[in-house]
Amino acid sequence: GHDLSSADYSLLVSEDERELLRSLNDLNGVILQACEANKPSLICHHLFNMCKTHNRFLANHSVLKADSDPLRSARLQLENAFSESLKFGLGLLGIVPPERM
Repeated sequence: GHDLSSADYSLLVSEDERELLRSLNDLNGVILQACEANKPSLICHHLFNMCKTHNRFLANHSVLKADSDPLRSARLQLENAFSESLKFGLGLLGIVPPERM
């Protein structure tokens, strides 16, 4: 295991990483919008785009073979945040994701 508690997020500087961070950051606002408008489809749409952004990040950047240990820790924490956010968003929609894909 890696100690992720001290992950340095300032190392996440690529456009793919920043876009994923923005997407995760926007999730709460989208959930509030969906509740106010009574439109769960807004959450679906955001989660779908979040997954596309995540896939683009993974296609262009290695997590485990990052250039440095601190960058690896930051990317592992980003992966963790994505996973938890996706699980939470799907849970709001009544969808239980599998443990592994």
